[in-house]
Amino acid sequence: MELEAALRSARRADRYCSLKQNDQEALPLASRGRFRNEQTRAGFPPDVRALGPEDSSFPAGYRRMKRPPEAIFVRGSSPLPGLACCVALIGSRRATSQGLFMAEQLGAALARRGLCVVSGLALGIDAAAHKGALAAGGKTLAVLASPVHEPTPRRNAGLAQAILDSGGWLLSERPPEAILRPEEFPKRNRLVAGLVRLVVVVEAGHRSGTLSTVEHAQEFGVHVAAMPGPAGSPACAGSNALLRDGASWVESAEDVLDLLAWEAPPGQSALLLPPDEQLLLDSSGELAATASSWLRSSGLPDARARNALTALVGKGLLLRLPGGLLGRSFRAGPARRRGGLGFEEVT
Repeated sequence: MELEAALRSARRADRYCSLKQNDQEALPLASRGRFRNEQTRAGFPPDVRALGPEDSSFPAGYRRMKRPPEAIFVRGSSPLPGLACCVALIGSRRATSQGLFMAEQLGAALARRGLCVVSGLALGIDAAAHKGALAAGGKTLAVLASPVHEPTPRRNAGLAQAILDSGGWLLSERPPEAILRPEEFPKRNRLVAGLVRLVVVVEAGHRSGTLSTVEHAQEFGVHVAAMPGPAGSPACAGSNALLRDGASWVESAEDVLDLLAWEAPPGQSALLLPPDEQLLLDSSGELAATASSWLRSSGLPDARARNALTALVGKGLLLRLPGGLLGRSFRAGPARRRGGLGFEEVT
């Protein structure tokens, strides 16, 4: 009976959420409060938490919005991460293989430094960023257009579960049993921008939906950065345009850490590697090269170089790529402070 009552309440809340904004405002204040209470206090499935603006754990960034969500719904066993440690990595669903590689490696390097990687669980760049954070044993948060207990796209349902299993979070403003509508996807983008202190566009075309997240970030005063792509590449037209318009230039994890003036929490400082492994990892100026190139550029004796190479592949710091290449992860070394973004946490 309790579950049935919860679902009925969720459906009522969904009908309210589906009203146009001016219809919501036309409701009497008492009615708006009642609907919000139904969203935030109804007995939803046990692993779904509902948070309203009156809750202390409601994300600080959402309080900056002119129209914050009436309520958010969260899956995840621990409290949501604070704004200060969250970075969004976003980009096109139809990403290139290079874009996917960059997103995964950047997500891994930032997660190793104690940052939470935020993205939208979409195919392409979003999924790659989440996977990178998971591979590094770090935390990641997925913001959904669908209810949190039925994450979309369905092809990434396993990734959503892996995020939860790792101690991460799924977040949505859609109540359980809500109907997924196309217009929810662009609405979701403002929630991504409101959770973070920096948005990084890894790869995006000229008309990519990713750019709506950028617009929201600019509205909220959130800093925007982008990774450069090949000149004339349609896949990178949007991200390159952002750089022309003044977005910060990001090529590595160190660039992101510099923008944030980030210092990892105690116990999460730079990933410490044995000297041979660190030497080999730092030896090549190329992002990807053949195994023999890695071995030769290290200057190490052959047996030691091969052992170091095998260890780096095992740790995921070098990845096997098509064409017999090994791709280099971004190093998770100490950030070089250059003043950062001048960010202050909102309480």
